[in-house]
Amino acid sequence: MNIPVSHKEVPAVWEAALPVLKKSQLFAGVQENEIVPMLHCTGAYQKEFRSGEPILLREDTVSCAGLILSGTVQMIQEDVFGVRTILMTLGPGEFFGESFACGTQLHASVSFEAQTDSKAVYFPFHRMLTMCGSACSFHQRLIENMVFLLADKNTRLMAKLEILSKRTLTQKILSLLSFEAQRAGSLYFTLPMNRDEMAEYLCVNRSALSRELSLMKDKGLIDYDRNTFRILRSGEEA
Repeated sequence: MNIPVSHKEVPAVWEAALPVLKKSQLFAGVQENEIVPMLHCTGAYQKEFRSGEPILLREDTVSCAGLILSGTVQMIQEDVFGVRTILMTLGPGEFFGESFACGTQLHASVSFEAQTDSKAVYFPFHRMLTMCGSACSFHQRLIENMVFLLADKNTRLMAKLEILSKRTLTQKILSLLSFEAQRAGSLYFTLPMNRDEMAEYLCVNRSALSRELSLMKDKGLIDYDRNTFRILRSGEEA
């Protein structure tokens, strides 16, 4: 039987995390007073990471899914020559590692690294997807939300494939900026990566990227100040 926990009874270790947890898609449709019982039911725990610290390395065994509470985390692919490619940048409320934790091969095929000082809450995956003996009313909702999260992550990876499939660097940049603008709901937005990271994401040389951005600005396609961008017009002719 689920026993609601009032806000006053929330353990101090979870109190600061509640604002982020409430906004996460994992807890969509879950009442605030059900979140702490859910955390206890799934055996969730927190970890902190320094900027640049590896969170999960390729080939590591993955038994937990992580939800970011603060900071940003990057999904990184590295080839046999050590060349890094940023596949995705994740922020508060987003999950990482869930695709491997729920698979038949429990080994990561990519790495995750803290882009900034970060904190995450970990959920043992087998406890998330297995109905508990207490028959918690929220457990079915948790499973459904996790399926939606996996689908969304797949959509973002498909978006990257679409970005990289563009023929020219200008088209790749505009495709990336358009995707981020759609996520932000505005043509004026902040890109969650610096120039080096943007170059890694697009699999191009940093100098070539900087040069192309300047040309696009001169052509009136975009405007930017550091990591803040504005799309000014369509790049169909680019």
